[in-house]
Amino acid sequence: MENAPIIVEVREHKDNIGDAEKKINDLLLFVRGTKAKKEQYDTIDALKSKCDADLDLLNDLLDNLPDQIEKLLATLQEMKIGSDPDEKADYFKNKKQIDFNMKNLIEIRDKLISDEEFQKKED
Repeated sequence: MENAPIIVEVREHKDNIGDAEKKINDLLLFVRGTKAKKEQYDTIDALKSKCDADLDLLNDLLDNLPDQIEKLLATLQEMKIGSDPDEKADYFKNKKQIDFNMKNLIEIRDKLISDEEFQKKED
C-alpha cells in the first residue's frame, strides 16, 4: 500500500479541482448577470435621458401655452367679426365652429390660470 498516500492526494487534488471549477462557473454566472444588469442600467439611463428631454419640451410647451391661447382667441375673435352680419360674410358658414372653439379655449385658459394660481399657493 505504498500508493495509498498518493491516492489520497489525488482524491484531494480532484476535490480541489472540482471546487475550483464550481467557483469558476459561479464567477462566470456572476459576470454574465452583472453584464446583463449593466445593459439594463444603460437602457434605463437612455430612457431617463429621453424622458428628461421630453419633459423639457413639455415644460416649454406649457410655458408658451397661455400666450398661444391668447393669440388663437384673438384670431378667432377676428374670424367671428368676419362672420357677421349675413351669409355673405367671410366666415359666416364657420360661425358655430368659431363660437365652439372660442368657448373651449376660454375654458382651457381659465383652467390654466386657476391651476397656476393654485400652484403659486402651494409654493
